[in-house]
Amino acid sequence: MRLRRRSPLLLVATLAVAGCAPPAPAPLSEDEHAELMNRAHEELARGKADGVGCSGIVPPDRGPFGKQIALTFDDGPLDVARTRKVMDVVEAHGTRATFFINGRHFPQRNGELSPTRVALLQEMLARGHQVANHTQNHANATKLSLEAFEREVKETESIVREATATRPYYFRYPGGAATCDTNRRVTALGYAVTGWHIDSADWCFGVDSTETEDYCSPNTFRHVGEAYRHDFAGWILYQLKKLGASGKPLLDGGILLMHDSQAFTVRKLDSVLTRLEQEGFRFVMLSDRRVFPKLNAALPSSLWHDGGVADAAPRDATPRDAGPREAGTLSDGTSTDRLHPVGPFSTRCAGCDLATHDCRAYKGTYTCTARSASCSYTDGYLFKQCDCTGWAFCLPGNVWGRCGQAPAGIFSCR
Repeated sequence: MRLRRRSPLLLVATLAVAGCAPPAPAPLSEDEHAELMNRAHEELARGKADGVGCSGIVPPDRGPFGKQIALTFDDGPLDVARTRKVMDVVEAHGTRATFFINGRHFPQRNGELSPTRVALLQEMLARGHQVANHTQNHANATKLSLEAFEREVKETESIVREATATRPYYFRYPGGAATCDTNRRVTALGYAVTGWHIDSADWCFGVDSTETEDYCSPNTFRHVGEAYRHDFAGWILYQLKKLGASGKPLLDGGILLMHDSQAFTVRKLDSVLTRLEQEGFRFVMLSDRRVFPKLNAALPSSLWHDGGVADAAPRDATPRDAGPREAGTLSDGTSTDRLHPVGPFSTRCAGCDLATHDCRAYKGTYTCTARSASCSYTDGYLFKQCDCTGWAFCLPGNVWGRCGQAPAGIFSCR
């Protein structure tokens, strides 16, 4: 699969070097990010939005959420293996996550995006996760001109469009730093500004923790109580269970912020999700309108996953030789006969016999192609010898399928 040459928008960074465009803004330093996150916690603690749509932190849906949590991850994909491991763990707990990506993590050569990073985005969508926008360079939006801020949003959006033929609809500010003007601009671009209810503080725990001991320093994040400075999961649960004046939990769920860029998060994720489940919490999609109706009110109905996950089968949920899903109907009445999941939404492949063929998708064009029994991809990507009687997942052929990674690193049908 050969990616087309980049659009002018995506060549901004290259042109900047040549003096044809402003230079890319500097990413937040660790100290700047920490200070913004401390301020964000203080804004959340005040418990109400500013009332004029200027916040990049406070979500429009305020809870309580009936022990329902949406998992979101920022700042990736810094490390492909980490992000893929996060997907594995999240799926093992029967749900999907939303990944707020930075476009700067998608290097290009000769005007083309890295095939490995493109493949990761495509895999994300194929497995039912959602891709969202976290700006190109992870800069402080309050220090940018509106034109520079819009470039930050559009550059990452263009990468997603280029790689997946879809666009992101959720947007999160680095550090939650927003202004009234930037909010007006990003919502005019069709985004829902997505803050968070619970900051896991993995960005703090990830600095000083060891393999055997959690630790978040007060010099980094001053709001973690002493009782939780050595207890990552405990800090998350404390926020979830914190009582209001009524004697009931204020949140009891909501949007949980984590970072797939953090090795600490990858190491701790399974145990944290297990503990949350043991405490009676369950996981939902960010696009679940029952839980987050205000956040999703202005977004296309094709995004909504009320009461379920996206159109990707949970791991090991189907027999090894399972073919395409049976015919049925979607919530809008559309027949699912001859539908093939190529992302978080289903796309019609009329006339394609999915018993023997696959629906290949690339840049919005879908073709019906005879299924390959096996395939391999060698350009640094992890899929090797997918020998599938059901769907295959082969790149560069870009055939989505039901292949899973065995412990030894060899991929086989699941």
